[in-house]
Amino acid sequence: MASSPPPASSPPISLKGITSTNDDPDACAFCSDPFFMVDLERKINGAVNICCGKSICLNCNDYDRTFIGAGRSKRCSFCNSPAIVGDKGNIGALKKHAKKGAAWAQFVLGNWFEYGSNSLSKSEHDAKRWYEKAAKQGHPEAMVRLGNFYLDGVGGCTVNLSKAREYAEKAMSLDGNVVDLSLDLLLEISDRVGPGEAKSILVPLAENGIPRAQLGLGAVFALEDNFLAAKKWFEASALQGNEAADRVILSFCSNILNMPETNFWFNIVYKPGMTLDVVAQELQESTGRRLRQLRDNCGGCGIKLDGDRRKYCKQCRTYCYCSRECQKLHWSRTEGHRSECMAVRALEEKIEMTTSRSSASSAK
Repeated sequence: MASSPPPASSPPISLKGITSTNDDPDACAFCSDPFFMVDLERKINGAVNICCGKSICLNCNDYDRTFIGAGRSKRCSFCNSPAIVGDKGNIGALKKHAKKGAAWAQFVLGNWFEYGSNSLSKSEHDAKRWYEKAAKQGHPEAMVRLGNFYLDGVGGCTVNLSKAREYAEKAMSLDGNVVDLSLDLLLEISDRVGPGEAKSILVPLAENGIPRAQLGLGAVFALEDNFLAAKKWFEASALQGNEAADRVILSFCSNILNMPETNFWFNIVYKPGMTLDVVAQELQESTGRRLRQLRDNCGGCGIKLDGDRRKYCKQCRTYCYCSRECQKLHWSRTEGHRSECMAVRALEEKIEMTTSRSSASSAK
């Protein structure tokens, strides 16, 4: 890795004249792809050139590409400074940058202390100290890490969900690239607070069109038995292609006996030949069985149907009828099939406008 070159002895490297800034710490200096030094699973996801602070993703992290030349004459391909060799050299150079106030260096140093690397013993207290310095200078990833410290009560922090939320929301406001990192933290916070505060966290995010927040907000409303609002947000999340929300809205519609929409989402979720886990398979079997049972009887008069007498509703293909008269009867009843069928059509139109899954919705 660029931050951990092959061990070798080397005289102290002077930092005089070395650039200590990083144009975009959230993007790889080689391929320009955005990445996070610590990903959503809290794993190291890249490296940093200690000489100049350039971030490099794991796919591009090649020592011989980052440092050109041969032997002791190797130099950084970005800032042209001599390659810093060995753990002690890297740690010393990084600390000098951090003490001079470079936010990227303070964040990386905090990261090394948090996870224990490059001959540094793991120390969450030291990690917190350096993260705080970087956060004061507006480093968004450092803010997210501090938020996690206050969430879990580590590094000398007492559990403080308000502080964790403050850091997460500030990081999100500063840098759109850390939305997923901040959102992950905010969703964890929302799981630990009451419904009122959870909604105050999730509503702005959901209204801003973030699918995971919409799914979380739907769950909060469902716990309050506000099923209309829950369905609204589950549906909004699913319509944006959130596959986790697809299963939730399918199960939800089945539980509230909205069978036309159950059938609609069933055809979205389950595709021929797909591999299913145990939970998905159980949901498929139970929902499929309920839909088949529904089609065994006329939706109008309730008489049992055989294959020759079964006439599907052409729009939603959920209910079956023995005659056109029964279909008209079912359609015109108070709270009858008319409103349900029109809702399915509206869903199909939304799918066509918001996702590329319209073909799945029509595969009935």
